[in-house]
Amino acid sequence: MKKLLTVILITFCIVTCGKKNQDTSDLVSDTNIKKQKIAKTKSISNSEEAYQLVRKSIIKHNLADINCITASEGEDENYYYFDIRSNNEKCGGDPSVAPRLFSYQVNKKTGKLKTDSMQWAEKIGKDPLAMEFHAID
Repeated sequence: MKKLLTVILITFCIVTCGKKNQDTSDLVSDTNIKKQKIAKTKSISNSEEAYQLVRKSIIKHNLADINCITASEGEDENYYYFDIRSNNEKCGGDPSVAPRLFSYQVNKKTGKLKTDSMQWAEKIGKDPLAMEFHAID
């Protein structure tokens, strides 16, 4: 039953979180996410849970318009991987083009995040052209 409720909640969030006219008074609003500390000390049990951490991090640090992105995912023994791409169809561009913006790694054991975002690298004083992964919350 708990697993079913989790699936329903995740599905609801995926469907409603991308809406442009979302209610900003709820706990998952972009404004509230920016204020929250993202938990990084628990193991991550599936890619959907990992993606929610990535999504919160993108919103918190203003790395992209959450309504204009799509993610492709992969995983290995230790990490979930997400390539964040511009979803031009949603934002008025060519629907056949979805350029990669940046990537995230989510540690399965700790939930810690890393990104190769050029914007994030600049913000923390690193070389954005190095395309290295840096810790982010």
